[in-house]
Amino acid sequence: MKPIVLFDIDSTLLNGAKVRSFTAAHLIRKFSKADLRGLGYLIFGRPRDFLNSPTVKNSFLAPKYYQDALFEDVLPALKELKGRASLGIFSQGFARLQRTKLYLSGVEKYFKRELIFIFPPRKVSKAGQILAQLPEKKIYFVDDRPDIAETLANHRVNVFLIRRSPSPVLRNGRVTVIHSLKEIINFI
Repeated sequence: MKPIVLFDIDSTLLNGAKVRSFTAAHLIRKFSKADLRGLGYLIFGRPRDFLNSPTVKNSFLAPKYYQDALFEDVLPALKELKGRASLGIFSQGFARLQRTKLYLSGVEKYFKRELIFIFPPRKVSKAGQILAQLPEKKIYFVDDRPDIAETLANHRVNVFLIRRSPSPVLRNGRVTVIHSLKEIINFI
């Protein structure tokens, strides 16, 4: 049986600072009604068809912004892991927005739909429920926040804490600190 690897989205797969920078630059250059309609539709409507429209591709929801904001190790790691593990998401935020990030960045295809778990704030409080739903196999979580990684490690699963910057982190042996998603391949 393949192990399951559940990734956080922001600061793990996607560099949020880059997305914000691209979006701000776009909005400064040109602010159009299409951007407002796009944002409204994304929040209140069903985004799939809208996201494929030419209007969106030229607005602040341009897929290029999200693709360029992926960390450089994301695509190679996902391609390698796809054959070795069942990949999913364990993230927090507005579900529609988080799913849109996956779609626009082009990484949605790597994740199994039934393994995408997105919650409003305090996702760690849902970890026990999620683990109870998953089959009995090896499960890995990948997150960028030390506090979340610590809490997830209490559930007797394998947890990777991705630290892309050299900032120090307290190590306790229950959480494996990595600096690139490619390092996960050695554990799976």
